[in-house]
Amino acid sequence: MRPQRIRLLHFITGPSPSHYFNAIGAKVDRDRFDVTVGTLSPPGQLQEDMASRGLGTFGLGYTSRWEFPRAVVELAALLRRERFDILQVHLFEASLVGLAAGSLARTPLKIFTGHHSAELLRHDKGHLLLADCLCTRLLCDFVLSPSDETKRIFVDKEGVDPDRVAVIGYPLDLDAWAPPASARDRVREELSLPQDGPVFGACGRLFELKNFPDMLRSFALFAQRKSEGHLVIVGDGPDRAKIEGLSRDLSIESRVRFAGRRSDVADVFAAIDVFVHASRVESCCQVLIEAGLVGKPILSTPVPPIRKLVVDRVSGWIVPVGDCSAMAEAMVDAVERSREWPAMGAQVKRRANEYGSATIVPKMEAQYLCWLAKVGRKPRPPARIGGHVPRPGGRDAHPPSDPSRSEYR
Repeated sequence: MRPQRIRLLHFITGPSPSHYFNAIGAKVDRDRFDVTVGTLSPPGQLQEDMASRGLGTFGLGYTSRWEFPRAVVELAALLRRERFDILQVHLFEASLVGLAAGSLARTPLKIFTGHHSAELLRHDKGHLLLADCLCTRLLCDFVLSPSDETKRIFVDKEGVDPDRVAVIGYPLDLDAWAPPASARDRVREELSLPQDGPVFGACGRLFELKNFPDMLRSFALFAQRKSEGHLVIVGDGPDRAKIEGLSRDLSIESRVRFAGRRSDVADVFAAIDVFVHASRVESCCQVLIEAGLVGKPILSTPVPPIRKLVVDRVSGWIVPVGDCSAMAEAMVDAVERSREWPAMGAQVKRRANEYGSATIVPKMEAQYLCWLAKVGRKPRPPARIGGHVPRPGGRDAHPPSDPSRSEYR
């Protein structure tokens, strides 16, 4: 007789593609866990990706905060009907809606996942911090933190009992960060970069906390000392026009490439020599791990998980936030030590591999079992046989005309 599977729902706000959930889908213990990924918003690419990995998936279809009370009721009904044992929530809106619904449905184990909690202290928006505290202190049973630094914020700033917080990093699918050998030359040619010159690379959302202006100022100081070298910035965001304008003001626009959003980030990383990160604050900077998986030395401010990836001046460089002179000096040192790049990158890659899904996902599953035991709940027998959650009720309760094409596959 097949043992009961533990029913786990990951609930997130939007349907953007996610390395996090792809990694979970690749390594989940399907004999032990029945995993569904749902969104507060209408379905999108995330649902397509999850369905392709054989996971249950749905999208509630809510986008307006005025409708969120209705979303709570609908999700609570789904949680009761599908008899989920675990609800794990992600990001701001989905965490509030999901945990409220989980409380209403009396879901046995409710988990809040730290993603951007560290950033809240940098915003002048006290209501966001209060909402985070509501989730971590009152609505959830336990908190999953991506780093020791973020756990300290939960404990010291939000007043969460440290025994209710577990630290487990974000899982990554290692296969997704193994670019082909041809990627370097292709990307350099596409971005009009010299094939043999040093190239620094950066990736992230172009907004204040990522601190791209200081990165450009640092590169301008570097450019005054080194006649060769380029900087590639991957990403988009509300500050892109301002940041591009700063590159012109600093007279470095000919040596900076703004690559915009890319679906081939691993290939771009293969084309650079050193990854640079100037962020002011992070909960757990996944892009550092991704650059490490491609085997690149890293130059970064002291955000997590840099100290787990890099030994300063040995396998990379750690510089203070806002110190453009120190970052520029590290760039110069990096170029002068170019022969060491392969060995440095190999050291970083060995440490980054510890974040592979084959390592992290079993840690998460073991933590789920521990927490289930603490709440004193054994997994309930499933309410139905089969692989996927049926389409939720409510305003879109009618069944799809062609089930094989349903976004709720």
